[in-house]
Amino acid sequence: MRQEMLSVFTFDELAPEVQEKVLEKHRHWHTEFGDWDQFVIEDWQTRLDEIGFEDAEIYYRGFWSQGDGACFESKHFDFEKLIAQLDEKKYRHLLKVIDYLSGTIQKNSYGHHYTHESTRYVSLEFNNYRTTPRLEKLVNALEEELDDLSRNLSKQIYTSLESEYEYQTSDECLKEMFHCNEMEFFEDGTVFDTFSL
Repeated sequence: MRQEMLSVFTFDELAPEVQEKVLEKHRHWHTEFGDWDQFVIEDWQTRLDEIGFEDAEIYYRGFWSQGDGACFESKHFDFEKLIAQLDEKKYRHLLKVIDYLSGTIQKNSYGHHYTHESTRYVSLEFNNYRTTPRLEKLVNALEEELDDLSRNLSKQIYTSLESEYEYQTSDECLKEMFHCNEMEFFEDGTVFDTFSL
């Protein structure tokens, strides 16, 4: 029977140049193999619901390329919540006929290749035959303001996702993963795996 001794090291025990090599090799560990974005998306879906964009579906593509960004779609609006985000005084007459309002956020016809704030738009409908020019003007103004609001929120969603991505690919996060999983390495930085022995 032949016995061999293997020398294994914690990440902190590796030479600095080997640590750099290990970090680069595992840089995208979390972002390629995990649902790293899920809690950001769920958090934003909750926030959008609280604002008044109900059952929102969030889409994004990132990061650092042309056309990257985030956007969301919603088929159900809570107009009371949405108007509370804007100027309630301005839209007080609309609040009286709110049951006749419906709205959606949907994809632009030219935005099928991209996923950013300008690829979706707000569309409102006033379903009452007794509409007046004043009400039509208010509906149009509200549609424009909600469109701006949805674009600003989409930019914030993208910023949140980008920040989380940067954290998940950071040295700090990787070192924490190595430590929590009690990972060991050979001197050259190869992961020591008892199952492959």
